[in-house]
Amino acid sequence: MLIVRAVGAGVVPYFLDGRHPGRWSPGATRLLGLAGPVRPRDLRRVLEGRDPASGAYLPARRPARRRGGWDLVFGAPKSLSLATGDPGPSLRGAHSAAVDEVVGYLDARATLFRRDAEGRFLPADGLIAASFEHRSNSAGEPHVHTHVLVANLGRREGSWGAVQSADWFVDRQGLAALYQLALRDQIRRRGLDLEWRLRPDGLADLASVSRALVRQTSSQSRRAAALGRFDARRMPMEPPRREREAGTGAEVTPAPGPASSPGLHDPALERAVALRLAARRSDFRRADVVVTLAATFAGGAGVADAVDWADGFCRRSLPTPSPTAAARWVTAAARRVDDELLRVLRSPGAGRHTEMDRPAGPDLEAANRAAVEALLSPGGRVHFLGSPVGGTDLLAQAEVISRCRPVWERAGCRVEVSAPTREAEARWAVLTGLAPYRPGHRPDVLVVDQADRRPSSDLLRLAAAGAGRLVFVEGGTLPRLGNPASHGLRRLADEIGRLDGLVHPMWGSSGPGQAISPGRERADVLLGEWRADPDHRLLVGLGLEEVRGLNRAALGTDRPASGKGRFAPGDRVVVLGAAPGLPRYGTFGTVVGEVGKAGGVEVDWLDGSRSSVSDRRPLRSIGFGYAATPRLADRSPFPLEVLVLGPAHALSRGRDRVIAATGPELDGPARDRAAARAR
Repeated sequence: MLIVRAVGAGVVPYFLDGRHPGRWSPGATRLLGLAGPVRPRDLRRVLEGRDPASGAYLPARRPARRRGGWDLVFGAPKSLSLATGDPGPSLRGAHSAAVDEVVGYLDARATLFRRDAEGRFLPADGLIAASFEHRSNSAGEPHVHTHVLVANLGRREGSWGAVQSADWFVDRQGLAALYQLALRDQIRRRGLDLEWRLRPDGLADLASVSRALVRQTSSQSRRAAALGRFDARRMPMEPPRREREAGTGAEVTPAPGPASSPGLHDPALERAVALRLAARRSDFRRADVVVTLAATFAGGAGVADAVDWADGFCRRSLPTPSPTAAARWVTAAARRVDDELLRVLRSPGAGRHTEMDRPAGPDLEAANRAAVEALLSPGGRVHFLGSPVGGTDLLAQAEVISRCRPVWERAGCRVEVSAPTREAEARWAVLTGLAPYRPGHRPDVLVVDQADRRPSSDLLRLAAAGAGRLVFVEGGTLPRLGNPASHGLRRLADEIGRLDGLVHPMWGSSGPGQAISPGRERADVLLGEWRADPDHRLLVGLGLEEVRGLNRAALGTDRPASGKGRFAPGDRVVVLGAAPGLPRYGTFGTVVGEVGKAGGVEVDWLDGSRSSVSDRRPLRSIGFGYAATPRLADRSPFPLEVLVLGPAHALSRGRDRVIAATGPELDGPARDRAAARAR
């Protein structure tokens, strides 16, 4: 596991609290002469970009805002952290050695945030970092992990500057997989032959440790799942960490055995990795190869050996165009799957429409009508529902599908939607009334949500479901990808065209006789409920698109949703991000006045505080608070009555505050309150 956080000099007291003295990386010794235990003054100066000896600022230019560095948290598997007895020190030593291998790998690849004439980042002379090893988490439970504080400071030919963080931020999954491989290799080198439970992301747990024991000693994970990471970190820990460290008594003793063979050169391993990659997407980066290797090979490998194996795998694969700076490849196995998908979908009458021109001005609604006509045309088995005007927006696609659904059903067709998550299924059910697809069903029309994120193997399975008409929705309940997962689907979409240029409906704007989707009709009802008494009620949409539309409709004006002067006295607002002078995330308030000439406002918050906000960053952290997502509504501790565009169980907490919903029947106190209101 690898967690990456941006940090500043203010984190120094946390790491130098007596738990572990810390040690400097070879790069810090080589570039700044730092060695031995980490001292607070040296660490603070390094994170500030200053020379630890003289205190002089090292980079030539001093920006107004500067990132101090990054905290790379390499966490050993929880099952390994539980191991005590004779193998315990050996396992912890294996963890330390694996982290050192990864730090050495980063030290050799460190680059400055400056480019040469060909656009490549300039290599730095090394990585300046300090490592702190901890044996328990903040709740006092066993968890061997190492914090590697990487300073945003690098040198090249005597010139200092900022470092580039792609290796540990953009490719953090690949770096975590390198650590996992190195950890297993170090354990094997110590003569311990262990059996691992591998996961698709490359992480693993000891097979001899039960999952129940891992969950029992992972209170923070349970708390984060129930409350969200933000609230879980803010909760006080009882009892204190120091009292619990001595009381954790989970004993797991792995049995030593003969060292197993590395096996990296087994031809079967390369075939297995190629098949796993093809099952995930058509193309891949080198980091994807490392992750897949860690998810396939339990024997472990040194960092250098794993990187060489991944490079060799990429050399033997086929290069393919990449939408980013990172090179991409495809395998012969992935191309065979793409070709098979094309063969299945290129059946007679696969599609007979061409890409729509994006409409403009008053003819925006014509785009939706044209898309409906194309989907209802007698010919054509495959259709691509693309992006609306201004980006991906589920409301536009749902509007088109909801107009087509009654026509299909009157013709005796069974219409279902294949969505990857229960939340996505709920959004489609509310906005269109479509039933979810389950394996074994044979719908006449199958709508495929997030088709651009589905691999070719998954799309082949859906195509084999026997649906007479397939509607692939690009984006849908998640933003559309610039590089789709399936090359076969992209090639077919280019051949037969996409239905782009759609426009989403506005809540509360349906006229008499106009076709109305279930979502619009239900939203209009909720808006009426809200307008009856808006002071202490909150509209809840199941996604950001619904929330934006509901906020605009609740305002009932043409004021901009962003920009200078967007707030007026009387507006309800909510904190959407951390910023100086603002209360905690999710706090609701009311604008009571304007401040300054740059759109500043004065806000009375429901926690009893008052803020005068005029700076740009805090203003960007405030949004309209008439409507919110379930996640934001769950985090609000204030007694706001809630109206939900969807089922009441969309809220994991505070269901007793729900007074109206468009999903299943309310239960408990919410049902009684709704019945009382109806009387």
